[in-house]
Amino acid sequence: MATAAFGQTARIERVPLTLAAPEALLECGRHLYHLIVQRAYQLYEARGRANGQDVSDWLQAEAEIVSPCRHNTIESPEAILFRIDLPGNFAADQVTVSVEPRRLIVCAQREIDIDYSSRNETVTKHGLQRLFHIQNLPAEVDPSMSRAMLGFETLEIEMAKRVVVQPRREYGKKEQDPSAETTLLNQVNVPVGGRCS
Repeated sequence: MATAAFGQTARIERVPLTLAAPEALLECGRHLYHLIVQRAYQLYEARGRANGQDVSDWLQAEAEIVSPCRHNTIESPEAILFRIDLPGNFAADQVTVSVEPRRLIVCAQREIDIDYSSRNETVTKHGLQRLFHIQNLPAEVDPSMSRAMLGFETLEIEMAKRVVVQPRREYGKKEQDPSAETTLLNQVNVPVGGRCS
């Protein structure tokens, strides 16, 4: 809920998202990886190609290309709820979600204006705000029973856990004891610690 003018409360609409195939989001991840590689190399060259700063170059490039995001996972006996913050109020066509039995992927991208200030002036440039997150799930879920809802700066993905059907046990049928299996040693009657001659 958001506060409107004159103390009234405005209802925030939650928009359902259509789940996408994982291949499209993995391609998005590969594209972002290559952008980070290129930017890290640019930082390396800008430092005069001095070695020893590869990790800091990578972390700086990653922070410039992909925005950090807070998220949490809530698990119940029936479902898993994943909530992720999307700062900047993304539209539904700017967010893509994929759910697989043991993981989910979120990719979001939107155009933004970035202000660069110096002592004398402020310059505004167009840029992209990107978010990309892969989350391994603590239990197997049913992708067909999953839904994603986009709200104000928040994305919630609710995934029903896959129901495991136990095989039916037939009563009156004797179960075989695994310890009673016949082995080669049982057949030749070799005592424990004994020798074959």
